[in-house]
Amino acid sequence: MKTKFVVYISLFTLMLVSCTVEELNDSNEIPVVPESPEEEQQEELTLDKLTGSWIRIASNNIPNDGMIIEMKDAEGKITDKAGSSFNDGDIKWKDIEAIDAENYTYEELGSDYSYYNAFMELKGDDTLRISVGSSGAGNIQKWVHEGEYTPVSEQVSTETQKIDCDITVETTLTNGPAEIDYVVDCVIDVTAPLIVEAGVVIQFNENAGIGVYDDGSLTVNGSDTEPVVMQGEEATKGYWRGIHIQSNKLSNSLNYLQISDAGGNYVYCCNDASSIYLKDGMAAITNTEISNGKSYGIIATDNFEFNGYSENIITTHELAPLKLTMERIGEIDGVSSSYQGNDKNYIIIDDSGINEKITMKATDVPYRIELNKVIDVQARLDVEAGVEIVFEENAGLGVYDNGIINAIGTENEPIIFRGSEDISGFWRGIHTETNSSSNIIRYAEVKNAGSNYVYCCNDKAAIYIKSGQLTVEYSLIAQSGGCGINVNSNANFIELENEFNDNGTEGDVCN
Repeated sequence: MKTKFVVYISLFTLMLVSCTVEELNDSNEIPVVPESPEEEQQEELTLDKLTGSWIRIASNNIPNDGMIIEMKDAEGKITDKAGSSFNDGDIKWKDIEAIDAENYTYEELGSDYSYYNAFMELKGDDTLRISVGSSGAGNIQKWVHEGEYTPVSEQVSTETQKIDCDITVETTLTNGPAEIDYVVDCVIDVTAPLIVEAGVVIQFNENAGIGVYDDGSLTVNGSDTEPVVMQGEEATKGYWRGIHIQSNKLSNSLNYLQISDAGGNYVYCCNDASSIYLKDGMAAITNTEISNGKSYGIIATDNFEFNGYSENIITTHELAPLKLTMERIGEIDGVSSSYQGNDKNYIIIDDSGINEKITMKATDVPYRIELNKVIDVQARLDVEAGVEIVFEENAGLGVYDNGIINAIGTENEPIIFRGSEDISGFWRGIHTETNSSSNIIRYAEVKNAGSNYVYCCNDKAAIYIKSGQLTVEYSLIAQSGGCGINVNSNANFIELENEFNDNGTEGDVCN
C-alpha cells in the first residue's frame, strides 16, 4: 500500500506541473519569483516615518526644548529655534540613513556649528529618541511629531499610584487629576532613566528616598507654572531621606523642583544627611526650591560636577544650605540664588585645596571655612566684589606653587575676610609665596587674623608674604593677633592707601 500511494502522488505532481508550464507558455509570461524576506526588508527601509514636523519636548539642555524641525529628503531644517542659539533655516539633521525600520544614523549640528555623529530611535509611542556622540549638553533628546503625539502614558490614573522600588527601565511619571500623583514608601533605586513631567506631586513616606546610580538618571521637567513637588507625607523636617545622585549622565537635571521635609538620614550609607546629596557624576539644578530640611540643603563632593546651577532657593534647614568643595564653589551662581532663612546662614567650604582656577561669587550669605582647616591655593583664585569669607578658629588660607589670589573688591562692595568671632587673633590669616603680578588684594577687610602661622614655622600675621609678590591696596587690616602685614626679605610688597587698626604689638607692617 505504501508503494502505490507514492506512485499516485508522483503522477499527480507531474500533471500539476505540466498544466502550470503550459499556461505560462501559452501566455508568454515570465514567472514572478517571490522576493526573499531580506529583499522585502530592504525595500521598507525608507525615511517616510520621519517626514514632517518634529517638536523637541525634553532633553538635557532645557532652553532648546520647544525647537521645531521640518524633516524632508534625509535632512531636518529648523523652523522654530525656540530658546536655542541656532537660526531658523539651519540644517540641524543631515545625511539620515535607516539601519532598520526603527533606527537611523545621521549627523547632528552642535551649538559650535560642527556636525557630530548621532543616532535616532523611533519608539512605539511615536516618540523620536536622539543620542549624539558628544559629551555636551543636549546630547540626549526626545522629539514628537507636531500635533500627532499620543503617548501611552497619557492614560493617567485618576488615583494616587505607588512607585516601584526598583526603576530598571525608562519610566515617565505624568501629572494626573489626583492631588498626590505618586507615593513612595521605600528608597527607590534608579538604574534607568526616570523622567518626571511638569506638575507631578510625589509624596514620600517616612524614611523613603531616591537613589540614582549606575545607568540611572533623574530628569525633572517642571515649569514656572507647574513645578514638580516632592514632599513628605508629614510636613516635618527630615521626614524622608532625600535625593542621592551618583550617576554620570547629562540627563540628570532638576528644573523647577520643590523639595520639602527631607534630610532625615542618608539615602545610602554612610554619607552625611541632606535634602540632596551629590556624591559622584553630574547634574544641573535650576529654578529649584529646597525647604524645611533636617540637615543640609545640598552637599556636593569633589567627585561631582554641576553642569548647570542657577536661580535656586534653599531655606529653613537646620544646618547650612550648601556644603561644597572649593571646585564646586566655582560652579554655583551668585546673588541670583538665595540661601537665607536657615539656622546656619552660610555656605560651608568642605575641603582644603584649589587645584584649578575658580571664581568665588558674591552670594546673600557668607562662605565659611571650618575649624583648623587651611585652604591650599595652588591655582588661580578670583574673589569677586562683595564676597564675605568667614574663618573658624585657627582656619586660614595659603597661596603657593602655581597659586594666585586675585581679590578685587570695590569701595562700596569690599571683600571681607574675618573670623567667626569678632576677637583679635582668632584665625590664622593669609599666607602668600608666589611671584605673580596678579596677586592682588584691593578694597578688602582682613580682620581677626594672626592667631598662628598658616604654614610652619613663620611669624604670625594677618597677611604673611613669604616670597614672590603681593599688592595690597585700599584695604583695612585690623585686630591681628600678630603683625598686620609681615613681609619677608625675599618678598616684593606693593601697597597703597591701606588702613591699619588695633593690630598686635609687632606693628602694622613688619619686615
